[in-house]
Amino acid sequence: MQARSIKPEDREQLYKIFESRKIKSADLHSQRIPRSGFFEYNLSYDEFVERTQSPLSLVLQNDRGKILAYIAGYPVSHIRNISNPDIIHRRLEEFNDKCAYLDQLCLEKGVPTHIAMRLFDKWDFIAQSDGAQKAYTAIPINPWKNTSSERVAIYRGFRRIETIEGDGVSLSLFEKPFMTNL
Repeated sequence: MQARSIKPEDREQLYKIFESRKIKSADLHSQRIPRSGFFEYNLSYDEFVERTQSPLSLVLQNDRGKILAYIAGYPVSHIRNISNPDIIHRRLEEFNDKCAYLDQLCLEKGVPTHIAMRLFDKWDFIAQSDGAQKAYTAIPINPWKNTSSERVAIYRGFRRIETIEGDGVSLSLFEKPFMTNL
């Protein structure tokens, strides 16, 4: 198993994974409500690529070359390069540029969470090596709550700092100070 930076040739496969994990409002009325995924996070392929063009965007690949998980992350200063910023981006622009944003953590269906923790370890290391003082992530809480992502964020040392509302969704913004700032 290998954790590595995203390569341009990975992006099409990653976008397919992202698309397969999207959750629409209509899904909340089904018999089986999804427990994880990206709620009403509608990105075109080009917008997805913008969010994965950073050394803080990583994949976890098995020995046969299959991508098992990915992280789309970037320094907060990278938000200026995003053509269609969302409500979280607008809030993060108010923070210090010496911060990192974990935009997406996605596991292929059936991949145990503990496997992705290796990818998270590498992300933390790269973010800190890049000079990030803190990391941020946002997780939907209303009208659908992503409890699995919330558990992972708390386990990884993030704490909820505020709620941001807009575009028909409420999101918890989580912050994680890195050890160099304690």
